[in-house]
Amino acid sequence: MATEIIHGAPGAYKTSSLVSLYVLNALKENRTIVTNIRGFASIEKLNETFFSAPKKTLFNRNPVQPDQSTSEIIHISHDLDGFQKMARFFHWAPKGALILMDEGQEVYPSRLTKLNEYDLDHHDDPEWPRTVENAFNKHRHFGWDVYISTTNIAKIHKEIRQVAEYAFRHRNLAGLTGFKGRFKRVQHDPETSGKTLSHVLSTTYNKMDVRVFGLYGSTTTDTVKDITNDNQIFKSPKFIFVMLLFCAALLLLFYVLFMVGNPLSTKPVPSIASSAKPSPSKSHESRSKESSSISSGDVLDGAGDKDVLYSDLVDSIQFLDSTIFSFDGLASSRTYFFTSSLGRFSSDDLFSWGYSINVHLSYVLIFKDDFYKYVRIGDPNPTYDHFEDAQQLSSSSNTQPPVHLN
Repeated sequence: MATEIIHGAPGAYKTSSLVSLYVLNALKENRTIVTNIRGFASIEKLNETFFSAPKKTLFNRNPVQPDQSTSEIIHISHDLDGFQKMARFFHWAPKGALILMDEGQEVYPSRLTKLNEYDLDHHDDPEWPRTVENAFNKHRHFGWDVYISTTNIAKIHKEIRQVAEYAFRHRNLAGLTGFKGRFKRVQHDPETSGKTLSHVLSTTYNKMDVRVFGLYGSTTTDTVKDITNDNQIFKSPKFIFVMLLFCAALLLLFYVLFMVGNPLSTKPVPSIASSAKPSPSKSHESRSKESSSISSGDVLDGAGDKDVLYSDLVDSIQFLDSTIFSFDGLASSRTYFFTSSLGRFSSDDLFSWGYSINVHLSYVLIFKDDFYKYVRIGDPNPTYDHFEDAQQLSSSSNTQPPVHLN
């Protein structure tokens, strides 16, 4: 036994949910239905409309045709007199009945200061509820399930909201492409509006069975239409702004991951203009003369005169330190710094001069065409507890590791 309030804007599948969620199951159990839903007055209409229509996707998955001899629908008129009678349902409703109140703000409006005008003066059963409050408090004892629909839950009297178990806020999703006939159903405490995230207990997305619309009429002409949301989400400036921001973020991520890449990639970067290259201080001839004093495997120069190997740059190169740059853990790059007789430069500079780099555990391999050189570094991934320690280590000359040539 339950007491629930369903609310939402017009066309949010409130009334159709009352029918599809509660009526069909109640009739399968041969319960009496008490309702003021316009046009929903007979089991014959239910059988004719629901079970004769082409089968569609069901909101109620396993409908069973109700037995007309045992099931009953008590229909109350959808007008002022009917609203007054629905407010006094506990005066006359049989035990075990399913009570469906459409337009509940007309039955128990919040503008009423008291509900004592609906009190029951006398009943043969001494346990029978005499007031609206007692009726809702004892609804389980009499087998009553009470479901109320309204356009705004704030319009329902506070006494009813306080005793209700749950409330459901409906929103029509017809304004979204491909979401026709679907709605969002948010469960929340009846004493809240259900409009903020802190109010939400659960959220479901449902598709209404189109056959349900044939069971009742939502207007005096007994016609039912799905609404078209004029404020479609794809036309919303906020949605457009968020999508543009999202696309910009994707482009930036693509640029960082694929265009910038890892600066220590083995793929050479095209050489910059020759004016940016350091001028060699030794001729190729002098380097050839000095090469005899270098042990085998130290520097292998197979490029000949066709390439400038920048001996002042390479022969005196020393590993200095490294700096790590990360991008949200998705991609990382490391720039290495070196010193030589030409001064301080980075791995990016080596790339721009046409060299490539491979980093290994104990050395950095610098190569270009047929030339390559090992620079021993001990540990290519130094870590420091403080940034100041790293700066001091990189700027102190006596902390620079010596060059060992293979």
